[in-house]
Amino acid sequence: MTVNARELQLVPPSSEPTPDSPRPPRSGQATVTGRDERGLVLDGDEPRIAERAASCLLEPMVGDRVWFVEEGEECFVTAVLRRAEGAGPARLRVDGDAELCADGKLSVTGDALELHGRQRVDLHADELLLRARQGRALVDECSMVLRELFAHAGQATVVGTMVELLAEHVRSHSKTSRKVVEQLDHLQAGHIEHRATEVAQLSGKQTLINGAELIKADGGQIHLG
Repeated sequence: MTVNARELQLVPPSSEPTPDSPRPPRSGQATVTGRDERGLVLDGDEPRIAERAASCLLEPMVGDRVWFVEEGEECFVTAVLRRAEGAGPARLRVDGDAELCADGKLSVTGDALELHGRQRVDLHADELLLRARQGRALVDECSMVLRELFAHAGQATVVGTMVELLAEHVRSHSKTSRKVVEQLDHLQAGHIEHRATEVAQLSGKQTLINGAELIKADGGQIHLG
């Protein structure tokens, strides 16, 4: 059998992917149209489900314009190109624990700064410095362990239902001291000593002085009655 080369036609292999061949990698822009338990829903000729890449710290929201990378059955959103109009605050999110480290000084600046810890907030430093024009602290229960405390206040007011002070030694120095007790003022001590350089006065509607063993009054003049 003789074959004429002019009549022989060579058919090049088909470049169309077969159903079993993997889809070639592709990337492009898309808009987030929704999200469900599978991930982010992206628009396009073939709507696809994508998950946020680990490097995409800005969390994509519905309406955001994003850049995606698709390879095989996997599709990732790698960046948020443009946020949706009227979107809320930008949210940086990572899965699992995270650490923010700097070899030098680390500064966080904003018009307002909030720290939220669902369980606790820890601060560790060799020195802690707080500066504010006005401060408020609302704490249901507070425990402080201090080796040494120095406080300077122009005016201090403490309002509480019950105040307890437990200390080895207490020393108070003031130019003027005044205490007002509406009902009972009880003092119990092993030894009580009061001294006045000028006048010492003790008065009451009924004044009782009891000495189990001795009562002594000494003065240049003693007036009774």
